[in-house]
Amino acid sequence: MKKNNLLFAGILLLILAGGLVVVFTSKDKVEKAPAGQPDEEEIVEEISPEDRQVAMTVRSFLDNFVRSAPPEPNPNSLSVAVSLLSEGAKKGISAEPTSGDLAKLIGVQDVPRGYEVDKINYKNNAASGVENGLAEVDVVLEYSGGDTERLFLLSKSEDSWQIDGIQPKED
Repeated sequence: MKKNNLLFAGILLLILAGGLVVVFTSKDKVEKAPAGQPDEEEIVEEISPEDRQVAMTVRSFLDNFVRSAPPEPNPNSLSVAVSLLSEGAKKGISAEPTSGDLAKLIGVQDVPRGYEVDKINYKNNAASGVENGLAEVDVVLEYSGGDTERLFLLSKSEDSWQIDGIQPKED
């Protein structure tokens, strides 16, 4: 009986030692993305602080637009979405805005089930003299009947970005 216990303990010790070897030798290995696709680290490094700020403005607007819509509209979300619009864009909506006003601004009749900020292009703002002070953001709005693309037009105002307009994306 003691031989069996000793044999069992030896096997258990070998399994444990083998497991530790696998754990400690494999933790230094980093899985790479499939060929042709950037690593997640590379993607993060490619996003500039300016791109991140522009994308977050668009994302915040869309997230709050969705939360402001029926069946359970959130008035705070509506206020946040409207606050991301420039004074010029606010002229295109009613004095007491609704999620319907935002839907008209976006050019949709329903809230999307998802979206993707696709590409950001910068231009100089001749009116304000700000270099790269205008941004054009390609956004894909996802609907069950198919996706639709919109071009968000933003301008830099001091240290933040505001949405000046939204239009259908031309190919």
